[in-house]
Amino acid sequence: MTEDNGSLTAGMCQKIVNGEVLQGYLQIKAVNTNGNKTMLSVHDSKHIIKVPLPSNHNNLLSKMKPGAILEIHSYNCTTMSGQNTCILQQVAVIQEDCEDLGPNAQVLDQSSSSGNSKSQPSAMFGGPPQKQQQKRSGGSGSLEKGCTPISALSPYVNTWKLKVRCTEKDEKMKEWTNARGTGKLFSFVIMDHAGTEIRCTAFNDEAEKFFNTVVKDKVYYISKGRVKISTFKTRVKNDYQINCSRDTKITLCNDDSGFSERQFDFVSISDIEQSEDKSFIDVIAIVKECSELSEFTSKSGKDLKNRKLTLIDTSSKTIEATIWNESAVEWTNESLPPGTVVILPGCRVGSYGGRSLSVNSILTEGNPPQKEQLLTWWKQGGCEAEATSLTTRGGGKAAEQLSWMDAVNGQKGLNPENKDDYKGCYFNVRGFITHYAANFEKPPYYLACPESANSMAKVEEVDGQPGQWFCGKTQETYSSYRPRFVLRFQVADWTTGNYVSSFNEQAENIVGCSAVDVEKLVKQGDEDRFNDVFKQKLWQQGNFKIRAKEDVWEDQSRIRYDVIAVSGINYAQECKNRLDTLMAL
Repeated sequence: MTEDNGSLTAGMCQKIVNGEVLQGYLQIKAVNTNGNKTMLSVHDSKHIIKVPLPSNHNNLLSKMKPGAILEIHSYNCTTMSGQNTCILQQVAVIQEDCEDLGPNAQVLDQSSSSGNSKSQPSAMFGGPPQKQQQKRSGGSGSLEKGCTPISALSPYVNTWKLKVRCTEKDEKMKEWTNARGTGKLFSFVIMDHAGTEIRCTAFNDEAEKFFNTVVKDKVYYISKGRVKISTFKTRVKNDYQINCSRDTKITLCNDDSGFSERQFDFVSISDIEQSEDKSFIDVIAIVKECSELSEFTSKSGKDLKNRKLTLIDTSSKTIEATIWNESAVEWTNESLPPGTVVILPGCRVGSYGGRSLSVNSILTEGNPPQKEQLLTWWKQGGCEAEATSLTTRGGGKAAEQLSWMDAVNGQKGLNPENKDDYKGCYFNVRGFITHYAANFEKPPYYLACPESANSMAKVEEVDGQPGQWFCGKTQETYSSYRPRFVLRFQVADWTTGNYVSSFNEQAENIVGCSAVDVEKLVKQGDEDRFNDVFKQKLWQQGNFKIRAKEDVWEDQSRIRYDVIAVSGINYAQECKNRLDTLMAL
């Protein structure tokens, strides 16, 4: 509505049908959704037309109801199924509920053959592409002259040229085998000036041709290719995908101006419980914990790597997110320390063990308003807030708050069915550290492969070759190593105590120094300072997240307790929890 009289932009519907561009205000008459397609009936108080809602605006659907007022900043005129219409690029719902401002509005003839249509032949049927609006309001990106926006692509558009940034690319070339033979492919995702994305796939010869050409975060001109309906469910919110052909051209562009900031539709951790299993969502959260790199072999024989992140936001809910393979190697405990705000675009929601996320990519740059809110909350006490996890393990049961006596008597961690894939039982214990099994003659660390090896395997000095260390797992010899903690200590509560094990990152958090620092004291022969490192950390109180799992030691079955995480006590929250318990009696 115009600022002077609060009215709709009369004549705007006619302008759209005529192929002209205008900024203004329209009101929704009706919303028709069929599967993943949404058609809006909108009016300007005089005329009514139908316009499709692109899938990248699906985050607005909950607000788009009959009577809602739309502020249209930019659109592309086009023809669909013989009807002159437009593709909305930048649109906002500025008022969700309003009386009908066009009770006498008439349906406008949108037929491309009607006499009142002044639009040029549509690119959908092989004609020249429509003139695009060169600037977008609100400081967003601008479309370069001669280029096509991704939102205007369809299987019927034969001639197009994109200026895009690669936002995602497969780490490795994939190989496939079926009844017709074998082949290879890789996929990448591109984003245009408006923040609209589409997925591209190259096969066989084109895959070999473009795999090294396409680099994440670089800007390219892309032309020629097959636009088809997307058949795979991915995080990219687009009904179409591009398959590269022998005529496809991908050229590096050194001018990266004109791009708007990447747009996200963030879902809070507390709302992920309601998210559909295997759906793709955007998440912004704070890293609470980052696990060590885990390497394993899948049932199909593939060597895999992953790393677990525990994420938290202002809802005081946590969730486990898994990073895979090369990304798991790239993002370490050093690059993702507690308190780091991460943006996870298009991560996949999982339902095994409650709710969890599979990470597609990680962003730490950018300044959406939610970032500052999260940092402020974290610094003002959020880092010590008692949180509820949406991710559970151990047969799908939540991590309970138990005493040691309850855990032992309940045989937590026992694997009665001897399942090969048993992951153990998780629970929380609130207690004190009463003793460290730290011996100067046998210090609590081992020598591992150097950082550059991307392996945590043990190394041993080569006989007769001082300064050379060999790893039996990687079968490599290194000129250096890195010490990593394997720390055992006793945690006691009001019922009893048990020895637990903690590995490098969590051990460093507990002790307050690194295994490298402790090794220096050993090399210097400074036993007093070595002992002080552990003595000063005795009688620390905290919440210890424990994984209990049955294993065999010297032919005897036992329950092993590992500390997965440790956090301080939030006394205000503890008092509230106790009060709630008493009130429930």
